[in-house]
Amino acid sequence: MKLESTLKNHHGFLYNAPLLDVVMLLLIFFLLASNLVLKTGVEVSLPVLQTNIAIEDDANLLVLSGTGIPRVHLNDNLISMDDLAENLATIRNERPDSRQLVILADETVSYRSIARTTQLGLEAGLQVSLAGRGG
Repeated sequence: MKLESTLKNHHGFLYNAPLLDVVMLLLIFFLLASNLVLKTGVEVSLPVLQTNIAIEDDANLLVLSGTGIPRVHLNDNLISMDDLAENLATIRNERPDSRQLVILADETVSYRSIARTTQLGLEAGLQVSLAGRGG
């Protein structure tokens, strides 16, 4: 004799709970595993700094990489060092709400290049910050 249940089969929330658990665990994993620092398309080895700066969401990123005459990337656009002052003035005029310039300089970039870049940023009326690795 076959026994049959009189209860209805409810395929609802109970079957979605394990899926929801997995999705939440993956979300937490990626939030904790993601690196919440500024990223650009150029790989640089930043020097170790002991201080932290507050970086705005819409900050302008200037990346100096390479030895000798450094390659200059301003907001992911490759430019020459000679055109840097002109580009910084353009940014100041086109984006008046974004006044912060964050310089990410490789450890191999000369102090002269960093100082010149900093001076050009200050002359353009931008707030200049140097980024580094926490130590």
